[in-house]
Amino acid sequence: MKNLLLIAIIFVVTSLSMNAQKKAEDFYRQGELKSSFFDNDGAITEYLKALEIDSTYEEAYNKIALIYFNKKDYQNAIKYMNSYIRFKNDNSDALYIRGMAKFSNEDFQSAINDFDNAIKINPKHLRSFYARGLVKNKIGNFSEAVNDFDATLNLKTKGNDKLEFADAYYNRAIAKKNLGKNEDACLDFKKAADLGSTESEKAIINNCK
Repeated sequence: MKNLLLIAIIFVVTSLSMNAQKKAEDFYRQGELKSSFFDNDGAITEYLKALEIDSTYEEAYNKIALIYFNKKDYQNAIKYMNSYIRFKNDNSDALYIRGMAKFSNEDFQSAINDFDNAIKINPKHLRSFYARGLVKNKIGNFSEAVNDFDATLNLKTKGNDKLEFADAYYNRAIAKKNLGKNEDACLDFKKAADLGSTESEKAIINNCK
């Protein structure tokens, strides 16, 4: 009799858990639908309803964080990405997004830490190399910034021998210029200008013979 009662309790608990998960998923799907129609506030509301039912619904945290990031509400982007990363601490893209939000909030060292961790997880995470270079330029660590832009430009991608990334050339030129390497900087400004960087065209006029 006790065994039957225990089985019944387990069945009820399991059923309730499955129903809760189903309802959370329903709200999540509603959030996805609203997001697809650019109703971002409505999407956040639906994702939050999913989390009220199931606080472990990790992807809802991620989607909320991404919406806030795109709205430039970096504090909330960090808050919800923190929750997502507690479940998915091996996601290099999530660490990159949180790092960019911190960079935008001028929390530079913490941003670098996130980019470092993203690169540890994925040594070919191009965006993290590039973003870390931007932060290092910002704080005056120009030699390490050059290294990060080197990595950005040297990373191979499928079907492309070498990335031709105008912004990376431009920002590497800025770092080199600050290191007193004016000739090398001008070469990078030229490469960036050839790829369509109008900022580099101006820099060539002002800095290069």
